[in-house]
Amino acid sequence: MEFEIGEETRYIVLASDGIWEFLNNQKVMNIVNPFYYKNDIEGACHALVRESIEWWEKVSFDFNKIF
Repeated sequence: MEFEIGEETRYIVLASDGIWEFLNNQKVMNIVNPFYYKNDIEGACHALVRESIEWWEKVSFDFNKIF
């Protein structure tokens, strides 16, 4: 994919499928924006991972119960 990056571009989120599997673009922006305004990149990263883990835990299940 190609995206044009201009002056209005605030940030780019490069993440693995561990993030994108559970969070859509809007959710990622909602999480990152407050940290962007505080210039807290590390905080944004931790928040994204934390939110992804929470969603992963909601959809994961115990395979031992199936077999």
